[in-house]
Amino acid sequence: MTYNPAWGSVAAYPWVNAGAIILGSRVKASGAAGAAPTKGAAPTIDAFRYKRIGDTMLFRAEYRQASAGAQVASVFYTFKLPSGLTIDTAKQPIIGGGVINEAQMGKLSAYRIGDGLGQTNAGQDLNTFTSILAYTNDEFCIAVNKDVLWDNASGPAFNDNPMGFVFTGIVPITGWT
Repeated sequence: MTYNPAWGSVAAYPWVNAGAIILGSRVKASGAAGAAPTKGAAPTIDAFRYKRIGDTMLFRAEYRQASAGAQVASVFYTFKLPSGLTIDTAKQPIIGGGVINEAQMGKLSAYRIGDGLGQTNAGQDLNTFTSILAYTNDEFCIAVNKDVLWDNASGPAFNDNPMGFVFTGIVPITGWT
């Protein structure tokens, strides 16, 4: 999904603060729900914001921590939409859950809804999130580089101090017109 010129200036739409980012994870071998990574204590920013533009949500997730949290092995990380919101799957295809073979990552462009950046180790390691992918109707996963999902070994590490990330996306929402 891309910007629609009929929207006019997106600056005219107010940001809605939806609270803290909701983390999740999926077991790599099965796609089943797994344990989420632990955020650091008292993050300096932990915010999911969005603008409603017709039937579409423009979102921005931003997170920074100054104390270490914890990683989880054998899973890839996911992020959930705010409670009560779901992706309109008639307009935006979703992966539909299950196992994602990382060798297929470059072929998943139909599910791409955004991109972003992540940084750890006091700015020494910069990760590009090449794709925010619609995974289920209420959660998305993130590709680090072109063929690797964000997990405990790739991308910003929750057990690093400091650590942070920001990503944005555009996705249609069920029931919005």
